Amino acid sequence: MSGATTIRRAALNDLLAIYDIERKSFNHPYGFVVFLTLLASPSSLFLVAEDSGRVVGYAVARVEERNALLLSIAVHPQHRRRGVGALLLRSIIRQLPEEVEYLDLQVAVSNSAAISFYEKHGFEKVGKIPRYYKDGEDAYIMRLALTS
Repeated sequence: MSGATTIRRAALNDLLAIYDIERKSFNHPYGFVVFLTLLASPSSLFLVAEDSGRVVGYAVARVEERNALLLSIAVHPQHRRRGVGALLLRSIIRQLPEEVEYLDLQVAVSNSAAISFYEKHGFEKVGKIPRYYKDGEDAYIMRLALTS
C-alpha cells in the first residue's frame, strides 16, 4: 500500500471498480445491476476502501430492523493480506444502526480462508444451506452477535 487506506460510503462512480473487484474475487460474482440496486437502496450500507485515490475493496450489507446481512466483501487481489478486509468488516459493524443485533453472512463450505477470517472476527457457524451456489456447493450461515 502506498498510502493510508480510508473507508467511505460507496458512490456511483465507484461501481466499475467494485464490479472489477467482485469478478476477480468470486467464482459466482454478482452482476453489475445488483451493485447498482444495492447502491440505490436505503436499506444498504455500502462502503469502499480507498488507497491513493483507487478503490481497493468494498463491503455491502443489507439492514432489516434487528438483523443485517453481509452480502459481499472483497479486496482487490493486489491489495490482499494487508488488513483491508478487516478494516472494511470493522467499519461495516461500527456503522450498523445500534438496534441491529446480528450480522449474518453466507460463505461456501470450501472457502476455508474466508471461514477462518470470519471466525477470527467473532462469527460462528449457525447453519448450512444445501446447494446454495449455482454449482451445487453448500454454504454455511455465519453469525456475529452484536449485543452483549
